[in-house]
Amino acid sequence: MNNFFILLISIFLILFFSNLNMKYNKYINIVSSTTLGIYLIHDNPSVRTFLWTHYFKLFEITKSKYLILSSIKVIFIIFFICMVIDLIRKFIVEVLLKKGINQFYEILLFLNNKIDKFL
Repeated sequence: MNNFFILLISIFLILFFSNLNMKYNKYINIVSSTTLGIYLIHDNPSVRTFLWTHYFKLFEITKSKYLILSSIKVIFIIFFICMVIDLIRKFIVEVLLKKGINQFYEILLFLNNKIDKFL
């Protein structure tokens, strides 16, 4: 019975957001472009163990009377740190890839000119 209601709610949510007219927002696009990276970083088994057992001490948080506030704080901290890591990764990869692709293109152009002169 629960599965039917979850399915129904998810269909209504999809219909609601598909009909929603949102304008372009630079900041939303920046944050949304990092969500896969955030997921991959924080769900890595080594990182997950470090975060929840050593750094944030999940078992202590669950015993706290401020469980909800502590959980929200931890979620925002993890999201922000992983977002910064992913933005740095994207910047480095884009710079290196663009530089590498441009150098490869220059080599191909040079070879093409040599072949044209030869023929």
